[in-house]
Amino acid sequence: DDKEAETSLLQGAVEVIMKKDQKKIILKPNQKIVLPILPDSELPGKKSDQEFTVTHLTYDKVDSSFTEVSWIDDRLAFNDQRFDELSKILKRWYNVDFSFKDEDVKAFRFTATFENKTINQILQALQLSRRFNYTINQKEIIISKY
Repeated sequence: DDKEAETSLLQGAVEVIMKKDQKKIILKPNQKIVLPILPDSELPGKKSDQEFTVTHLTYDKVDSSFTEVSWIDDRLAFNDQRFDELSKILKRWYNVDFSFKDEDVKAFRFTATFENKTINQILQALQLSRRFNYTINQKEIIISKY
């Protein structure tokens, strides 16, 4: 379901070659590249609506780490992410499905770092900054307006 693929580099160098035009991009330490994931039906040579972007990794001053690679240390970190984007990460991490009853709630933005927390603890913590309800039904989490 992802619309983008992302590669982050901490050390060394990574060369990315664009399939479309053989353009080469060299990532340096502490950089990331974000590429659109093109649908299978897209014809070769057709230009994507979105081009790649190369940016610096997001540095978290609180714990002196990079948000994009926090998973290496068993930490979940979000930096100004929409709730619907964040739910995809939580889905993978906790093997649960999310559904949103209200479009407004999908757009809520969160910045947070969690270490050794249950999905329930994370949702409760997120509720401290934005008002929403959630229901856990086995492996499905339903998010709605407060």
